[in-house]
Amino acid sequence: MNAEAKKKVDVLSEELLPYIIAEQERRTTLYKRIMTAIQNGEKGVTVAEIRGKPPVIIRKGLFYRCPANRAPKEPDGSGTLMCEEEVEPSQVMYDSCLSAEDKELYVAENRYFFCNQAKKKVDVLSEELLPYIIAEQERRTTLYKRIMTAIQNGEKGVTVAEIRGKPPVIIRKGLFYRCPANRAPKEPDGSGTLMCEEEVEPSQVMYDSCLSAEDKELYVAENRYFFCNRHKVEGPDLPRNGTTVIGCAPIERTSLNYTANKCALEDTDDVVVHYRYYPDRTYKFVTELDPDREVCDHWNPCQIGYIFSLPSPDQAVTANELWRE
Repeated sequence: MNAEAKKKVDVLSEELLPYIIAEQERRTTLYKRIMTAIQNGEKGVTVAEIRGKPPVIIRKGLFYRCPANRAPKEPDGSGTLMCEEEVEPSQVMYDSCLSAEDKELYVAENRYFFCNQAKKKVDVLSEELLPYIIAEQERRTTLYKRIMTAIQNGEKGVTVAEIRGKPPVIIRKGLFYRCPANRAPKEPDGSGTLMCEEEVEPSQVMYDSCLSAEDKELYVAENRYFFCNRHKVEGPDLPRNGTTVIGCAPIERTSLNYTANKCALEDTDDVVVHYRYYPDRTYKFVTELDPDREVCDHWNPCQIGYIFSLPSPDQAVTANELWRE
């Protein structure tokens, strides 16, 4: 392996790797769930086409086909199946091409074959159960968001956020702090006091470009892509001159290239953050909110790996140029 090839190898720390894998598994699970809904025509109608074969219409796991020389009519959202010229499609028991994906291949007397008898689809949920499944998923999503908000803002506790290659950020009540060079954050004792090694106090910083990039708008001006680093309580209002201000002054910008190089994993747009959250001793909210430990195994501290993607240039908002360098 030459030196240039070695440079491309992304060696992740043992702390971050499990969270990367967990996020990949989450995305894979999401993709599988959506593909299952599409392949079975759940809560909708799917038209499957294979070159050289007539289309198959799928609705609630059942297959239909239009007569010869009649194409499926575009569904109108009512769930009604129809072919051209208002001809109704006929139900078919299976499609040999589509069925081959999840069927076992058998052999007998040197002949290889699939069995076309329809299997019971375990993953096709009845309409009675689906609302409860969705409600449970929404509950878990809401729980995760509320706990992540507490952790990311250091609510009723202290959070230490780490991104590979950058010094840790200490977060308390939405404010950011950083220890001096060669001083790591001291493990919080539950009192809410912030301290670095050797009893050195951390200094407040107005923002962290990596953490800020997640919920900041991406702007473009004169072919330069950037984030605005202004804090919500920072400084006076921007100059308006009777115009709606979009963007920020050059001194308050961090370029997209800088953010991607300093924050994202190599050759990706993904930023991975490792959070350690230490609740205050008097703070019972998190344990009451998450009694079954669905989000954190324990709270001393709660450790969560978090991943988000930086926006691409085509998502940028054009800024007003009210400032000149």
